[in-house]
Amino acid sequence: MATQAVPEGYHTLTTYLAVDDAAAAIEYYQRAFSAKESVRMEGPDGKIGHAELEIGDSRVMLADPHPQTTARPPKEIG
Repeated sequence: MATQAVPEGYHTLTTYLAVDDAAAAIEYYQRAFSAKESVRMEGPDGKIGHAELEIGDSRVMLADPHPQTTARPPKEIG
C-alpha cells in the first residue's frame, strides 16, 4: 500500500510563519486575503502555539515565537 506524503488539503510546500502577535496577524490575513481560520491552539498564556489559515486553496501555518521552538520571527533572525 502506497503512503501519501502530502496530507489531503495541503500542498507540497506549506508555509509556517513565526510572528509576534499571531492573533493580530490572523486578523490581518482575514481582512487582507479573506483567510479562513481552521485551527487555533492557544497556550495557557494566551499566545498562539499553532494556527492554520486557508487562503484560497492554500494553507498557511503560524504561531507566536516560543522559547521551546527554533522558529523565530524575521526581526530576530536579521
